[in-house]
Amino acid sequence: MEALRRILFCSTIPQVVVSKSDFNNLIIRNLINLKDTFNSLEEQFIKVRQDKPTHPRPNLENAYVAPRNEIERTLADIWQEIFSIEQIGIHDNFFELGGDSLLATIVISRLRKTLKIELPHKRFFDAPTVGELALVIEEIIIEELEQLPEDKAD
Repeated sequence: MEALRRILFCSTIPQVVVSKSDFNNLIIRNLINLKDTFNSLEEQFIKVRQDKPTHPRPNLENAYVAPRNEIERTLADIWQEIFSIEQIGIHDNFFELGGDSLLATIVISRLRKTLKIELPHKRFFDAPTVGELALVIEEIIIEELEQLPEDKAD
C-alpha cells in the first residue's frame, strides 16, 4: 500500500516500473546483450563488405589527396572497408560517398575500438570529411590527455 500511495501522490515520477527482480540488473543485462548483438551485426556487416570487390574511386568534385598522418590513414582505411572503395582521400565527404547514420555508427564503433576514443555522433556529422574528422579526433585525444592526472599523462 505504501508504494501505491507514493506513486499516486508523487508528481515527479513520469513512469512506473513494477518488477519482481532487480530492475537495474535487468537493464544492465539487456544493455550487454544489445551491445553484443550490435558487435555481432557490425562484424557480419564488415565481413560482407570485405567479401565484396572493391570499386574504383568515384568521380567526385574534389581531387584525391592522400592521408597525411596516422589518424587520417586510419579513417581512410575504415571508410575504404565500409564503402568498398579503393581510395578515400582527405577531402572526400562521408555522405557524398553514400554514408548514412547507420554507417556513421559503425565508423564510430570502429574508431572506439581502434583509437580508444569516444566520438559523439554530432561531432562526426559536423566533420564529414576524413581531414575534418581527423582534426576533431585530435581535439578529443588532446582533451582526454588534459583530463588525465599528471602522473598518468607521462
